[in-house]
Amino acid sequence: MISRFLTYLAAGGLQPILQVMLAKVTSSELRGTYLGWSASVNTAGGIVSSLLSGGIAYYVGVRGIFISAAMIFLFMIPLIYPTIKASKQEYVCDPNATRKTLKSI
Repeated sequence: MISRFLTYLAAGGLQPILQVMLAKVTSSELRGTYLGWSASVNTAGGIVSSLLSGGIAYYVGVRGIFISAAMIFLFMIPLIYPTIKASKQEYVCDPNATRKTLKSI
């Protein structure tokens, strides 16, 4: 019970951190669009993951949920290094940047 509380406590801090990173990276004109997409994808992810885990539990059993989660995490391991490398860089938003210059980066 205590570990579940600590897990949700730690996970609760991820969304505000994501919003701050998005606010630093995006220009002020597009900030609302990106924050809106972030919230929409977050909500859709909760719905889709609930439906998928329910289907896996129905057809394979509860053990299948844990096995599929482990497989997803194993496939995500190659993404860790670029993410850590990118997180060490300072995010600076150029207020004079245009959509054309941002696409060329």
